[in-house]
Amino acid sequence: MNLRSVFMSVAVVAALMVFVACGSGTEPENDQGTDVGLDAAGELPPDSVVVPDMTDDVIGDDSGSDTVADIPVADAPGDVMPDVDLDAVDAADVEPDVPVVPDPALRLREQGWLIGDLHMHSTYSDGEDSVAVTVGLAEYFTDPDFLAFNPEYDGFALDYIALTDHRTAIQNSDPDFFSEKVVLIPGEEFGGPGHACLFGVTDTVNHNANGGPTTTEDYFDGLEVAGAMGAVRSINHPFTTGIYFPWDLHNYESMEIWNVKWAVSQPGASQATIDQWEAEKGATASVQFRKAAEYQGIGGNAQALKFYEVLLSRGHHIAVVGGSDRHTVFGIGFPATWIKSTSRDVSGILDAIRARHTFVNRTPIAATIEMTVEAGEETFMQGDQIPIPAEGLEVTIKLRTTRAAGGRLFLIGGHAIASDLDLEGAVISENDLMVAIGTDDFQVEYTTTVMPGDWFYPVVHEPLVQPGLDPDLTAQIPEIAATVAQISGENYSPLIGALFPYVDDLTFMSPENCDPAGWVAGKAQCLPPDNNGMATIMLPDWIDRVLNVVVENGQSSTEWCMGAAASAVLFVEKGQPE
Repeated sequence: MNLRSVFMSVAVVAALMVFVACGSGTEPENDQGTDVGLDAAGELPPDSVVVPDMTDDVIGDDSGSDTVADIPVADAPGDVMPDVDLDAVDAADVEPDVPVVPDPALRLREQGWLIGDLHMHSTYSDGEDSVAVTVGLAEYFTDPDFLAFNPEYDGFALDYIALTDHRTAIQNSDPDFFSEKVVLIPGEEFGGPGHACLFGVTDTVNHNANGGPTTTEDYFDGLEVAGAMGAVRSINHPFTTGIYFPWDLHNYESMEIWNVKWAVSQPGASQATIDQWEAEKGATASVQFRKAAEYQGIGGNAQALKFYEVLLSRGHHIAVVGGSDRHTVFGIGFPATWIKSTSRDVSGILDAIRARHTFVNRTPIAATIEMTVEAGEETFMQGDQIPIPAEGLEVTIKLRTTRAAGGRLFLIGGHAIASDLDLEGAVISENDLMVAIGTDDFQVEYTTTVMPGDWFYPVVHEPLVQPGLDPDLTAQIPEIAATVAQISGENYSPLIGALFPYVDDLTFMSPENCDPAGWVAGKAQCLPPDNNGMATIMLPDWIDRVLNVVVENGQSSTEWCMGAAASAVLFVEKGQPE
């Protein structure tokens, strides 16, 4: 191995430390400066409903009982095309070109759904790139060179980003914090031992104003200060190793349930590691956090989704969001947070998060998910609180997903749990619905009787193997997927080795040489806005699927990757305050 390759390997190790860690949890607890550690509607077919085994758990499911029927997409491998004399073929006999079918997700864009990324860093904390480069990366989705090579992104550029440097808001005053293409949301990633994004702040909010060991009261007070500024508060990657968020708090409007890549969040939290956190911090973890940590072998992002379910069962109704948590190397918008906003500006976006009109998907061009609920004479959407009589009501839930043919669609449901004490031994959720997704614009409905305190949200699993993928690349997927479930804060070298062949080391360490003319299908693309340090790369979709593989019992699925998840509806008794 030559010197450049050795240096490349070391650089990728360093980059992935940031990529996996999502933010350092080892900073001094009274540190008020910046982080210096590595951080890382139409008719619906009534016969399309399948009622699954209620014992299955979608969040980490890879059981054979949930395998959907294969959807034929090609002739049998043994079929051979006969020899044809092309010169003898009459032009009148040639079939005309098949018209291109518009992306079914364009409908969402026409209805006001915005796409963005709510978590990233610049040189004002521990990010490698300046504000100008970061904004440039967000804007690059509309670049002609990018769209010529990635035409599937036409119509799906990012609408907004939030720049959330650690424990500072000064980056929002940088002269390059400006764009005519993308809405820029001022922000801060608040906190030291546990992080939360504050969207809409322009002044830094201190997580430990009085010094000394950080307490639950410090976090509560800081979040209250941010709320008084009009900020939307969102707890980040609550189960990522080293930077848990077990604080017993509820003064926030959203939760980052998808940080970086779905599967690259191992191993999550356990009762033992929560005990250790308590001993180190001199604080008590919430019972609700501990309940979510009972689900093992699924990874930190999946535990965050279980935490979301626990909060719903206890009546805490918030939005789901996601974030790339970009520091270096990997691009912006993976995962993407879709927001149904009445206006394309900061206030409209923040109001939409408060209203919980959100879903998170793997990439801007991955599966989408919508949910509407018909309750009496009214229709509601995902994230809504739905008033119903105390005696309950029959409702119809309609789900619609795009770009996920061959995948699985779940409706996850649960009920009110009266107290934290009642969490012990309680079943938090069930798969009320599981269907095979047969088309790229798929709809299904489910009618049930609900009571106040019940809740539902949808999840989409996409096929792990990208449709039409080259057989040689397909053959690489099992090995790479198997390594993903083994990644931890202490061991990510297997992933480095697996991905190394798909990164161009010549441009990785010399990003000023990045030339779109050199992009190769199936390999990572350097992105020209980043012309310093290490290159920023966009992973090909087949690799992105593998890094978002569904994990259960510590093992990667051989069939599914995480595609999308939406904010829940919560049924409340009529006349009761939200």
